Amino acid sequence: MSVSVIIPAYNAAATIGTQLEAILRQADDDTEIIVSDNGSSDETAAVVGAYAFSHPCITQVDASAVRGPAHARNAGVRAARGDFLLFCDADDEAGDGWFESMTARLSAADAVAGGLNKFIETNGQRTDTDTMAEPPRFNGIPWPVSANLAIRRSVLERIGGFDESLRSGEDIDLGIRLYLANIELAFEQSVMHYRMRSSPAAERRQLCVYNRWQVILEQRNRTFLASQGVTVPSTVDALRDLAGHLRRTSSVVETHGVGSWWTWTSMRAARIQGHFDWYLHHSSRFTPRLGLRDA
Repeated sequence: MSVSVIIPAYNAAATIGTQLEAILRQADDDTEIIVSDNGSSDETAAVVGAYAFSHPCITQVDASAVRGPAHARNAGVRAARGDFLLFCDADDEAGDGWFESMTARLSAADAVAGGLNKFIETNGQRTDTDTMAEPPRFNGIPWPVSANLAIRRSVLERIGGFDESLRSGEDIDLGIRLYLANIELAFEQSVMHYRMRSSPAAERRQLCVYNRWQVILEQRNRTFLASQGVTVPSTVDALRDLAGHLRRTSSVVETHGVGSWWTWTSMRAARIQGHFDWYLHHSSRFTPRLGLRDA
C-alpha cells in the first residue's frame, strides 16, 4: 500500500524542520510527505520549500482558503496519492520507529490511534511531562488525537473526512463518526513526541479552547449521547458549576494556589461560552461541513 504523511501547518517555521527530519529518517523511499499550509504569515513556506528542493517526496499545499486544522488536513488528503494516510503535527517530532509501526498496524486495521509522549521545551531543553498510552474518550467513545493518527483513505472518505465547521475538537468528532459507522479504532503504542504549551498562560488558553468546543460537540451530539445513557450538562448546570467553584475560592487558592484556581475558573467560563455559542449560532456556524464528502 502507498503511504502519505500529512502535516497541517500554521506559523510553524521554528518547529517543522524537526518534524520533517524525523519523518525523512524513517519513511520509505516512495512515501510522500504533504505539508498543508493553513495560511502561515511566518517563514513556514520558505522552510518547507527548502526541504522540498532537496527532497522531492515533500509537497507543499496551499490550505489557506478556510482557517483551521480540519480544512488543512482535508486539503492534504485531496492532494495525497496514498492509500494509507498518516497524520501528525508540525510542532511535534515522530519518535524512532513511528512510521514503521503505524503503517504495520494499519495493514490489519481501518484506523489507528498512536501514543503520545508529552513534553515542554524551554530554552532548548526538553522536559517530559506525561504519556498517553491509550486513546482518550469522549463520554466513553474512543477518539484518535490527530497528532498521531493512521487511517485508510477509503475509510476517511467514507465518513467524509474532517469536519471543517470545527476549529477544535475535529479529532473527537472523527472518533464519534468512526464509532457510529462501526469502524473499530485500533491503538498502537508508537510514540509521537507531543509539544505542550510552555507557559501557564498559553496552556490556560488552550484548555479554554478545548472546553468551549467540547461543549459544542456535546450539544451537537446530545441525542446520540442520551441514547447511550449520557446526560449532557445544560447551560444552567454550567452556571451552577461556576458559581459553586467561585464560592470555594478561598479553599481552592489555599490548597492549590492562585494559578490553578484561575485556570479552573477560565475553563468553566469557556464552557459557558460554548453553551451560548451553540444556542446563538448552532444552525449557521456549527452545521457539519465534511470536507471530503462535500469536495
